[in-house]
Amino acid sequence: MEKDYVEVSRYLRIPLGNVPADLSLFAADLFYARNLCRYGYVLWASPTRRPDLGGKELDDCRIGVDWNSLCVSEQPAAIVNHSRLCTEVCVELELGALAVSALVHGARIAEAEGGSGSVGFLSSASLSADALFGRVRTIAHYDEAAAVSGALKVLRLMLQDCVKDIHANSNPIADQLIVNIYRWIHTPRAFLYEPAIARAADMLVTKLCLLLVAEQNYVGIKFGEDSEEDHVTSKLSIGNLLPEAAACKETFAQIIVGYISMIGAKAKSEVSSESLMRYREELIENELSERLFCVISKLAAYKEDISMPERTSSREPLHNAPLQLAKCIIHFLALDAPLAQAIDKVVLFCILTCNVFCTATLTTMGSDVLNPLRNS
Repeated sequence: MEKDYVEVSRYLRIPLGNVPADLSLFAADLFYARNLCRYGYVLWASPTRRPDLGGKELDDCRIGVDWNSLCVSEQPAAIVNHSRLCTEVCVELELGALAVSALVHGARIAEAEGGSGSVGFLSSASLSADALFGRVRTIAHYDEAAAVSGALKVLRLMLQDCVKDIHANSNPIADQLIVNIYRWIHTPRAFLYEPAIARAADMLVTKLCLLLVAEQNYVGIKFGEDSEEDHVTSKLSIGNLLPEAAACKETFAQIIVGYISMIGAKAKSEVSSESLMRYREELIENELSERLFCVISKLAAYKEDISMPERTSSREPLHNAPLQLAKCIIHFLALDAPLAQAIDKVVLFCILTCNVFCTATLTTMGSDVLNPLRNS
């Protein structure tokens, strides 16, 4: 333990007795202060949650209240969600050090957005003497993000030095500093805490995540979210619209879960994609459709006795439980895009009360007839 304190003291270049309990916050404050002084900045160190800006923090009410939080963790959970029935695999990506990556590669983020690091809060252009002494109004007087652009550049250089130290020397102290840098940026107990820097860091992290989402859309990912909760629960929220009476909700779950289970079992047999597609079409035409129409026919006999569950006040109440059950099942199965036309064809044949194979004319009926019926 004493040896660890000696190593920390030697790395931070401070007396052994000055090593605090919260090493991560203190080391970040110390390194950042040294880098700021090296580049000619005046420190805004303060023991309170407001930085010491020479009185400006008391006169300018925008500091601390101007921007809403842009942190990704406070946004809605699902950031990519396209309704579709997929038979592909799910991939879990674990991302680390997002804040460090966003700050270090801020110029690349601006370039990927089609902008440039010479504008916005990434700008490192120096101010004239008149602007520094307040004789000329600049964007820094109106935008706190632009005011801290230089301090952000110094922070980026400090993080680059720490990352180089980790890769070159495998330094555990620098690694601990990098791991806790996001906590330090957002901790009011830090001496160099600056709300504008925290907001700028949140904006960069959010932009980095949105660029990742854009790349996911480009490669065809259909669902992506930022939590670690398991969303594969075999629970279908659409089934909550159906009543418990006459086993409507249970029937819906049995049909859908059974359909997915049979497709999964078939996919495990390593069949080709064409064979799997034909199997899904046969499953809908020969089994699901017959069972669904049998159930709907029985429910339609006493539909007036089945009451639908109440919905939220923002939506109109639903009626006719057999119709809603059929709509829910057809909507779910139609998410399988390659089978959407086959589902419409089965529905059309049942409307015409004829068999699928009764006539070649109906079998070859195209989308020019199905689409108007689908949209009606």
